[in-house]
Amino acid sequence: MRQPIAYGIDFGTSNSSIAVSYRRNEAPLDELTDPGVPSLLYLDDVGLELVGDTAAQQYLLGRDPTQNRLMSSLKTFLADDLFTQTASWGMTWSLEDLTKFILRDLKRQADERLNADIKRVLIGYPVVFVGAEGDRFETLQTLALGRLEEAARLAGFKEVEFLDEPTA
Repeated sequence: MRQPIAYGIDFGTSNSSIAVSYRRNEAPLDELTDPGVPSLLYLDDVGLELVGDTAAQQYLLGRDPTQNRLMSSLKTFLADDLFTQTASWGMTWSLEDLTKFILRDLKRQADERLNADIKRVLIGYPVVFVGAEGDRFETLQTLALGRLEEAARLAGFKEVEFLDEPTA
């Protein structure tokens, strides 16, 4: 039986997707690859953390909006050195924590399908993260990649590599 060796993840602004890599080829993981999972995150005052369509459905149930949050487009903040954390209900999350929830959910679903616990990941990244344009490009691009790497580690990956999106 072929053993998976790594995942490939596209952490997107609107949707995120994951595929599996074997020693000699790659393979999609059904809807986790195409169309992927909406890059939505739901948090609430009792500690519920949901991702994707489930996050949107839970938010639309109409609970008191002061007791839950729906977040999107987290990727657009990775190069923002002014965004360090957010807090609600006495809990604080860094941007890495928030991003981790989405990456961890992708990993969990893929691991369940493959009956595996994959620890290696290759993540595609934009040639220029939103907000990293201009004279601080190197600093902000490095910040964004560092945050994405930390989020991947928090999500359960031990080996994290990057490949620019045009190449990926």
